[in-house]
Amino acid sequence: IKVFISFVLLQVLEMQGSFRAAAKAFVRQTLENPMDALKIVVPAACYVASNNLVLIASDYLEAPIVVLFGGLRIIAVGFYSVTLLQRELGLRRWIALFVLTASIVAVQMDKQRTGPDHAGDEGSKNLVLGLVFAGASCAISGFAGV
Repeated sequence: IKVFISFVLLQVLEMQGSFRAAAKAFVRQTLENPMDALKIVVPAACYVASNNLVLIASDYLEAPIVVLFGGLRIIAVGFYSVTLLQRELGLRRWIALFVLTASIVAVQMDKQRTGPDHAGDEGSKNLVLGLVFAGASCAISGFAGV
């Protein structure tokens, strides 16, 4: 749907309603400049993979653990910023990242609280497998965020 809407907007706004001119502009931007297209495709594919891994992890883990790993994505972005982009984050910024992560996790966990009667199916949980999927999701999402 997003591609269709983007193409219609390109046709109407940029090419004054010409379908042929819009198609040529689309081909020029995607096929003739593959590096520019990869700058969008790679993060998008990482987010798709990350979201699917979160769904799989939620089958194996309880909700608070999934929420915790969702918050750890912020730390992963900071880690990748330092390692891949050679940026320096001082102690103050690292503390800010951890405080932000803790705040988000606290708010999300408060929303996830349920009574003891709604604890879920304990028999279908696999902690190790769920942690692997949640960790992979966190790492991929952090990479895509950089």
